[in-house]
Amino acid sequence: MPVLVHLVGDDRFGTVDWVNRQSSLNGFQAKLGKDGKFRAIVSARDPGVANWLDTAGNPWDMMQVRWNRCNDAPRPTVARVAPNAVRDSLPKDTPVAAPTQRKAGLALRREGAHCADSGNRITDSQPMTPENQPPGLLCEDPAAPLFAT
Repeated sequence: MPVLVHLVGDDRFGTVDWVNRQSSLNGFQAKLGKDGKFRAIVSARDPGVANWLDTAGNPWDMMQVRWNRCNDAPRPTVARVAPNAVRDSLPKDTPVAAPTQRKAGLALRREGAHCADSGNRITDSQPMTPENQPPGLLCEDPAAPLFAT
């Protein structure tokens, strides 16, 4: 099965918080247009499209595209568009995401990133911090922190 991942990185080539922000999309999460093309909007503000990649307000970012087992390499094109012109620059049938859909998607993202048996659920009202992180899911050593201090 082909694997394709799009993600946003910061100025130090670190990935933007992918647990609490939609800063990456894999082949299962990405939505294709009716023409079969993947279009993403990379911005600090949610434009209401399904394939929004959140920069977390970083002054500049980089976009990485990873692929494996694809018949051909992706050939991305990039265009800079004014925030108020984003929707007009996309095809009318571009998949959208209402605020309730975005919130549900972020909840699934958080849930998938944490141990199901940890008993610790992270919510919008309780963002993940070094103090409330579930133990061990993203680390080989369960006692190792997920955050650098």
